[in-house]
Amino acid sequence: MALNQYRIGKLEDIAKADIITIPEAAAISCIGINTMYKMAKKDDADYLIHVGGKRKRTLVDRKRFLAYIRRM
Repeated sequence: MALNQYRIGKLEDIAKADIITIPEAAAISCIGINTMYKMAKKDDADYLIHVGGKRKRTLVDRKRFLAYIRRM
């Protein structure tokens, strides 16, 4: 899948945002979107924010996510 089918903002705007979507996190980290969704299913992912009931929307705390990537 191409990233252009997702609504991804400009990288400058993503770098300033505190909370981003999973496709935006994939774009800034060069990790594939499918891998990002697999990572989001793990219970130890402290960088995720679930909005709405029954995990309607999953967002990523950018600072915590980048710290997690550095620890890997």
